Amino acid sequence: MEWNDNFNIGVASIDAQHKELVYILKYLQKSIKGNQSQYVFANTIRALVEYTKIHFTDEERFMESIGFPQLGEHKEIHQTLIQEVKHILLRLKRRENIKPIELMRFLNDWVTKHIMNEDQLIGKFVLDETRRAVGNEIIDLTHEEIGNLEYTTKLQALTELYNQQAIPFNEYQKKCCDLILTYCNPKSINNHDDLGRALSSVENLSNNSYIHNDVCEALKRYIITHVSMNEILESFANSKAQLTFLNSMREYNLLSPADHSRYKETITKTV
Repeated sequence: MEWNDNFNIGVASIDAQHKELVYILKYLQKSIKGNQSQYVFANTIRALVEYTKIHFTDEERFMESIGFPQLGEHKEIHQTLIQEVKHILLRLKRRENIKPIELMRFLNDWVTKHIMNEDQLIGKFVLDETRRAVGNEIIDLTHEEIGNLEYTTKLQALTELYNQQAIPFNEYQKKCCDLILTYCNPKSINNHDDLGRALSSVENLSNNSYIHNDVCEALKRYIITHVSMNEILESFANSKAQLTFLNSMREYNLLSPADHSRYKETITKTV
């Protein structure tokens, strides 16, 4: 059995444990192909049982923390799954003849059923709750009194929606840009220090995974093209500093070649 990205439910901690379950099954499959003894089978299955118990406990705690409505049913399913694999262990202990291929088929079905059926419901619930939390319009861009925590939380929610392919990239980028620009109005930037802080703030959002890098770059270009560049250039002490700034903006693709040439020409004429 190999890990498949379709197994992902969108909750990193649970997905990581599911990968470990698949890894244990893969190890068991190699043992079978290598004609290992039933003792090896039993020990590997025992390890599967023990790890599954840990996984189920962690999963149930997570479901409880998010208010998952089917927690009770899910716990019952977990108990049934544990009893099923314990029954296999008991049969091996009794030295019953279990064909390896039947054993692997059972365990593959057992794990696949758990991940692809029951646990996908958890991922769907998390996604639905994320959508609900940010409203039918995904985000309320008219609200001007948003604290910093809520601001970054909304950006994270948008990014999660995009990662889950719940909204297209164009919509994701527009919503992120609109939200960030309510806190970073280019029209209020009139010197190079303010511009530097604005660009650094946007860069930090990307570095901390609140937004994708493509959105970060689009935002920086938007800010550059909507500030008063003449005021920004006038805030420098001399023409050398102005030219250094222009060259830096061009190097990072934040100024078009045409704008770079135009502003550079303006500077050299005044020298």
